[in-house]
Amino acid sequence: PSRPGEKEHKYQERALAFFKQVLRQDPRNMYAANGIGCVLAVKGHIREARDVFAQVREATAEMPDVWINLAHIYVEQKQYVSAIQMYENCLKKFYLHRNVEILLYLARAHFVYGKLKETRRILLHARHIAPQDNLILFNLSYVLRHLATTTLKDEKSGLEEVVSAVRNLELAQRFFTVLSKATERQKYDVSHAAAEARQCTDLLSQAQYHVARARK
Repeated sequence: PSRPGEKEHKYQERALAFFKQVLRQDPRNMYAANGIGCVLAVKGHIREARDVFAQVREATAEMPDVWINLAHIYVEQKQYVSAIQMYENCLKKFYLHRNVEILLYLARAHFVYGKLKETRRILLHARHIAPQDNLILFNLSYVLRHLATTTLKDEKSGLEEVVSAVRNLELAQRFFTVLSKATERQKYDVSHAAAEARQCTDLLSQAQYHVARARK
């Protein structure tokens, strides 16, 4: 029997050989070049993948996939400002800022960069576009809980900020509770939603202490 990862490695090598063959036959085939970049990224050759994606983007400005792939690479390299700019430019050029999948990528880049308020703004925009998408609601609730926790832990937070944080926490708890009761298959982990709802409840039990402290 083949070892774990051996079959995957074989498929990657086969895909790489295929894309290279296509590129030899048609050096202008940007889809094949983009494919090579994707395989390199999966194999962990991040720098080489970035170089390939950058070359493809220089060769053609009309291929959104390569913009997205390049932004993904920037996130992997912790170049968050470059990633955010790439996602935003892609959204503006190809999708009029209305592609939910890329908005979620953009939100994640802001989140790992520590820009929680901007993350919330983007997720609210995504929710406006796709109000029935529960993955967006899960991510939004997660960010609301993080924002609230950060504010409540900061002893310098004023009364208005603390009251707003408690409201965010109440919203997050309500959303997570609803999400945790989903019976159909979801794009998020239902048990994770239940755990988050409990965490919000625990934090809310301390809310009055934080409000009283902020009033002093």
